[in-house]
Amino acid sequence: MYPLYWTKPVEGFLIMKYSYEFKRECIELYRKGIWMETPEDVKQEEFRRGIRKWVRIETTCGSEALRH
Repeated sequence: MYPLYWTKPVEGFLIMKYSYEFKRECIELYRKGIWMETPEDVKQEEFRRGIRKWVRIETTCGSEALRH
């Protein structure tokens, strides 16, 4: 499963939009102690930081907060 789509660069940065299903899969693997494989063109540190952020969002606001 891959990211939903790429958006145009903003000041030289590529911004990735991930599907709800992709986020849920990343969170489930994280809770099992497994990291999702980092997509191409994304720094591993930034991707993992995003996964930890999604976990905090889901914990405090519920899983629907992860939808676009």
